[in-house]
Amino acid sequence: MKTRTIATMAVLFVGLLVFSGIATAFAGRMTEEERDAVKQAVDEGDYDAWKAAVIATLTEEHFNEVVERHAEREEMRESKEAVKEAIENEDYEAFLAAVAELDKVPPHFEDVSEEAFLEIVERHQSGNGNKGIGLGRMKQKMGFNKDKMKGWKQ
Repeated sequence: MKTRTIATMAVLFVGLLVFSGIATAFAGRMTEEERDAVKQAVDEGDYDAWKAAVIATLTEEHFNEVVERHAEREEMRESKEAVKEAIENEDYEAFLAAVAELDKVPPHFEDVSEEAFLEIVERHQSGNGNKGIGLGRMKQKMGFNKDKMKGWKQ
């Protein structure tokens, strides 16, 4: 009896995970009716109904959105790689150009002086990153503008 209860709980848990994953993947794309159909299929353990409900949400428009987001992520990955390469090559001008290409520039990369850039290079080469020095102290040492560091605590 105990084994059966555990198995039932496991099936319900997996169903909840599946439903959560579907809801997250399609968030904003499913109507309430579509979400209800998916949930009902999961609640009932009806694979065919679940599959039909999920497939009904797959449209060319949704596919095009996925393709667009993928392209944006790939572009961001390339921009971040260019920043990393500039640091590895100790190329301040390439670093500035690469940072300018980022959609969202991290506050610690805004208005980086050449001296601050050399500190970034040194930390990267040492493999130390930000270890061993508090973020506030590092920002102060590197001359970051406190006004641009909104949301960062020292």
